[in-house]
Amino acid sequence: MPKNMYTYECDKCGMSVNASCGKCDTPLENDHLTLENGSVVQISNPEQHPKLTFRLKLKSNESISFVSGDLLAIKIETEGQERLYSVGRGSNNEIILYIKVHPFGVYSHYLSSLELNDRVNARIISNEKFHAPSKFRSLIMIANGTGIAPFIGMAKENDLKGKIHLFWGGNSEDDYELYKKDLLELKKESKINSIRTIFSENKNRYVQELISEHDVFIGKELKNGSTIMICGSLEMGRAVLDQLNTICKTQNLEELAYYQNKAQIKMDCY
Repeated sequence: MPKNMYTYECDKCGMSVNASCGKCDTPLENDHLTLENGSVVQISNPEQHPKLTFRLKLKSNESISFVSGDLLAIKIETEGQERLYSVGRGSNNEIILYIKVHPFGVYSHYLSSLELNDRVNARIISNEKFHAPSKFRSLIMIANGTGIAPFIGMAKENDLKGKIHLFWGGNSEDDYELYKKDLLELKKESKINSIRTIFSENKNRYVQELISEHDVFIGKELKNGSTIMICGSLEMGRAVLDQLNTICKTQNLEELAYYQNKAQIKMDCY
């Protein structure tokens, strides 16, 4: 293991953290980035990871029970509130989340600058309202950016090979590279059936446009009992709900609230 690989372990609970590139699985190595306010933070090499979005894996030495879609609550002593992350569960029961380093994001900088033996004050919160249905026949996943984390975990858990259709939006194809390897492997294993992507950089196209373009397919799936799950930014979530509402009206389906109330449409946006 490279000596400067991102590996952290809590000396109280034994939770450890490994961070690797989601594109190539190379261990994220220490480097520094100077922010606009002049401060310096430790991150993975910015030249290798220009989007400053990285995958974080956490593993507890003690047995913990959770599933993809649950929340990880992280608390920094200097902050008044916990920061919640929607997570996926890895094949070895590790907690997987994706984090984008924001210029003034306290928690993203904290997670990207941890050092060996730093304490990670975190806990799992069950989020049953955003669990994948058991033994589902068909599942539609809609996400933008790092909101894809729980969906990758759910697909990994799809041992019964229920049909999964993923709609994802990001800034550019470079952003998609972070998730591409895992997604294509899951598709090869028939744990994901289709992957549709859209990019906003230079074209101003967003994931809700994919929903509009595939309205007939989505309307048919909704009518036949498929569950639709939405994760990502709150603005995206609202725009997707608007498109789903239009689909319900134009295809003479039940009102949108009907599907929401029966948990056929689930949303975890922030």
